[in-house]
Amino acid sequence: MILRKLEDKLEWLLFLMLVLAFGLIFLIDRIIIPEISAPQVSLIINF
Repeated sequence: MILRKLEDKLEWLLFLMLVLAFGLIFLIDRIIIPEISAPQVSLIINF
């Protein structure tokens, strides 16, 4: 019972981390890169 609850929490945490990671990549792509306008940074993210 306790193990099952722990598993659910871990899955939820993993999902949250993925959402945060994608949100961060989106923010960097939309806000920071246009300000710097460096093609190298854009290439790294697209790669």
